[in-house]
Amino acid sequence: MKLNLGNVAIGGLALAATVGLSGCNVILGELVDPGYVALLVDSYGQEKGIENAQIFEGGRVRYNTATQQFYEYPVFFRTYSFAKEDDKDQSVNFSIGGSSVSMDLGVTYRFRYSPVSDDKPKYTRLHEFFRLYRVAPDEFNNGALRNALRDCANEAASGLDPVKLASSAATFAKPVQTCLANKFPQLDIKEISLLNPPRLPENIQASINRAFQSQQDAQTAVANKAKAEAEAGANKAKAEGEAGVKRVQADADAYANEKLAKSVTPALIQYEQLQVEKARVEKWNGQYAPTVQTPNVQLGNK
Repeated sequence: MKLNLGNVAIGGLALAATVGLSGCNVILGELVDPGYVALLVDSYGQEKGIENAQIFEGGRVRYNTATQQFYEYPVFFRTYSFAKEDDKDQSVNFSIGGSSVSMDLGVTYRFRYSPVSDDKPKYTRLHEFFRLYRVAPDEFNNGALRNALRDCANEAASGLDPVKLASSAATFAKPVQTCLANKFPQLDIKEISLLNPPRLPENIQASINRAFQSQQDAQTAVANKAKAEAEAGANKAKAEGEAGVKRVQADADAYANEKLAKSVTPALIQYEQLQVEKARVEKWNGQYAPTVQTPNVQLGNK
């Protein structure tokens, strides 16, 4: 609940709300913040006046502090943190497998103010909420919501073990959200978020770390084996390719030699011999006379 004193002239400034004094009564003017709805509740009467409570979606609300109470509730989604911080510990503690677990959770929700039923259009979910809890949002978060969050966490963790929780913490959030929605139909719960990994006893966390490391080592070994097999396959394919190239080249050479051999005829051989003899005669320098044979006399160099 907030108090806003206004329309009091102080040094020439005029504030926004009106303050009136009538005996012990104080009339206050409260401005409904954007994104909020206000609930104005009588302090007396049956069920403390909830049956006559008024809802304001905006503007300024004037009321008598002696007989009425003013509350604001956000109707836009906000995330509230239940976590361990330096100055306080609002984390959610529960039990799993006989072990104590602590988790930092965020709850994203907004207050609903639609009618509870069609036959009572002025009795909304916000009226129903106040009838049950009679608190402002912060008090609700620190009390009823936090207790329900712990109960829902215990319910969601039923049947799990610490190792499974640590490895699949994200699947833990959905049943917690469903549980809270069932407990608080006056709220529109959008999401349960995991702000940090779960905190487990040291011996269990150490065991989980070892199990995760073993799993990681096994995955690394499988990956290395697959890599080695892939490299061996690539090398084999390369060698087979090179051998294929050599076979093709050898076949080409053999074919060429065969064609060449078939092209060498006796006439070609005689022609080549004549060409050699001709070249030898042309290169004679006079030091050696060619041998000339006659039927009865042979002349030549001795």
